Amino acid sequence: MSILSNNDLYKVKTTTLVADYDRNTIVNLYQPIVGAVATAVYFFLLAEIENQKITGSTSHEQLLLHMQLSTSEFLKARKTLEAVGLIKTYLQGSGDEVKLYEYQLFAPKTPKKFFDDILLFGTLIHFIGEGNA
Repeated sequence: MSILSNNDLYKVKTTTLVADYDRNTIVNLYQPIVGAVATAVYFFLLAEIENQKITGSTSHEQLLLHMQLSTSEFLKARKTLEAVGLIKTYLQGSGDEVKLYEYQLFAPKTPKKFFDDILLFGTLIHFIGEGNA
């Protein structure tokens, strides 16, 4: 098991097009499930794609300072985003060397596909109640 170090680097890629209307889907359908911190991490990483065109890879220390998160808070948010299919994490390197994490971001499911997904829809109902869906 690899422990995230502040010195470890990361880069962000999108594997699918994330359009402006996807932001509403994330806020309205995914955020009640993943929470505000995970939603903020997703949007931060999405914004990092443009920044990294200029700066290249960035350290996790900079990310954690910018977002005012602890390592454990970030890892919890990342795992939550992975659980709902919005992000995949790949790791290069091991041991004591500086590692490079690649975060691949995915667009959310369309609202129709979200509501057709029993697991996602059921989890949403669990958090917001049946009358609010």
